[in-house]
Amino acid sequence: MEQKKLAALLRTKIAEGMKQFRNRMIKERPEIIYGSAYQIDTKLNLCEILMEMSQKMTGDELRMLLGFPNLLAFLYSEWVRRSGGTLGREELRGSIDESICSLQRQRVVMENELTEEGAA
Repeated sequence: MEQKKLAALLRTKIAEGMKQFRNRMIKERPEIIYGSAYQIDTKLNLCEILMEMSQKMTGDELRMLLGFPNLLAFLYSEWVRRSGGTLGREELRGSIDESICSLQRQRVVMENELTEEGAA
């Protein structure tokens, strides 16, 4: 599939993920929403950054992220784990890059293990 189409599909997936998150949050009590303000803001920033990054990603990166369930929740949890959630937007972009690289390494390891099992 053409890279531009993959990027458009990823942007759609990101927007849909944010829409689902927003719809869940709207149903919460005001104090829960207020208490989740940082998470809401960070996920909005994640969406914006991913939308920008999707235009420069490789086909492999795009396909991997398209197949990844709960992408925004994963990237948010990785961000909080790495930074404690205290750094700025550029650091958030770096965290996304690190997460994507980590996922790619894990995929390669799994593919190698499957190849080795098939050869045995």
